[in-house]
Amino acid sequence: MGESVQTALLLWVLVWKLSILLWEPQSILDDPVSLLYFSGGEKGAWLASIVSGLYIIYAAERRQLDRILYSDSLLLALLGGYAAYAALMLLLDPRELGSRLPSVIVVLAAAALWLRYRPGSTLQSPLRRAALLVTAFALVSTVTGHLADRTTGTDAVLAEAGVGLKTGQLAPDFELGTLGGESVKLSSYRGRTVIVNFWATWCPPCRTEMPHMQAYHAAQPEGGPLILAVNATSTEVSEPVVSSWSETWKLTFPVPLDKEGKVTELFGIHSYPTTYVIDKDGIIRYKQAGPMTFEMLEDAAAKAE
Repeated sequence: MGESVQTALLLWVLVWKLSILLWEPQSILDDPVSLLYFSGGEKGAWLASIVSGLYIIYAAERRQLDRILYSDSLLLALLGGYAAYAALMLLLDPRELGSRLPSVIVVLAAAALWLRYRPGSTLQSPLRRAALLVTAFALVSTVTGHLADRTTGTDAVLAEAGVGLKTGQLAPDFELGTLGGESVKLSSYRGRTVIVNFWATWCPPCRTEMPHMQAYHAAQPEGGPLILAVNATSTEVSEPVVSSWSETWKLTFPVPLDKEGKVTELFGIHSYPTTYVIDKDGIIRYKQAGPMTFEMLEDAAAKAE
């Protein structure tokens, strides 16, 4: 049983990662290394789940083993994998406490439940366990969500100013000089969707993401969503390095230079790249830690409409 479940999980990961070839084949062919950073996203996850489920059924039939036992084991294994991912994201960005911690807690409860009660021979056993896990997840999410809403340190200062870093809050304002020698201020773009991307030239995922950013920007009509690619200049070797990479990618959107690192700190950036989508009223509608493809940018910008 264990071998088949491991194979199903490996199959899930492979299908999830490689399914981007179905959605954006040309971008992967142009830059095969981007497979290290991109996946098939939500659509890929659904496809991977279907393929893995079919494999479990096939393996059970072929070996004449208990299909229910396999299904129950796979449920726990998938929860475990997701919880490990959630725990890693929580370490990278403590601000994700409200959305990540419930997953970690629930999977620990699921593991304890599995060890205490072995799966039964009917479908009711795994279904009851799944229902219990969903209920527990909802309860823990509510509690941790309230804990995450408490503000301390920088968050408290932002709250006093009427702004914040959570979805639905007013984005902190900033003003920086750009590579082109101009000055940009976030609040001056009210009335227009703004995608604020934090990046650095030494960051491989950032270098993979930038062509997607440029392609998305070039596809927008006049007055459409604007990209502000805030460079972590305080971490760069020199400003000419930033300029050189920008010329290589032929970037046509503003590249503000955060020379003192204050804007990066203001937005609580713990990993690169990180992207905020801000609507026409200056409200944060979406946040993404990690690189984004053209399609992901389209979906994210739609949340600000």
